[in-house]
Amino acid sequence: MKLHLRMFFTGLLTVALAGFAVPSFAYNWQKVAPKNAGFSADFPGKPVASTNGDKNDTSYFWMYGDKARKLLVLASTSDYNFTPDDADAEMNQDEANFLEGGKGKVLSHKRGKTRGANGKMLPSLDFSFVMASGWKGISKVIVDGSTIYMTVVMWGPDKDGSAVGKRFMASYRLVPRKRP
Repeated sequence: MKLHLRMFFTGLLTVALAGFAVPSFAYNWQKVAPKNAGFSADFPGKPVASTNGDKNDTSYFWMYGDKARKLLVLASTSDYNFTPDDADAEMNQDEANFLEGGKGKVLSHKRGKTRGANGKMLPSLDFSFVMASGWKGISKVIVDGSTIYMTVVMWGPDKDGSAVGKRFMASYRLVPRKRP
């Protein structure tokens, strides 16, 4: 599970940092609520969907990239065949795996609770980071049993994507889903 997440995020960062993100010249904010994804969120443009995994662990990704503005927005839903014994340890590991791919470091790190689709408060982790390339960003990890949700907003070293990040993160909500 952790290996394929690390490999995916390493690939994601490589593509984003190489400048092959989907180009866009104006933000066209769209409410996105993919079927059975378990979330809804406002993306600054139409995200591209992909799936990664096997019979044990499957991750679903929705990513929007803007090459001209050096912006990347990602939401993922990962289903595992087990429930983590320790949600805090799982969130720490997901944060470490993500940062390892881009040789990044944490700027801020805050544990909290996020309201789940059923109203239950779920363990969550918000962190901001900077990558070795100078790209900066914010992320959130939420653990809901054997499903882990993750969001990432990243912007280039000469850009300030914090306004986009705040809008995206403020719009992100967990919604009911049927696990595929």
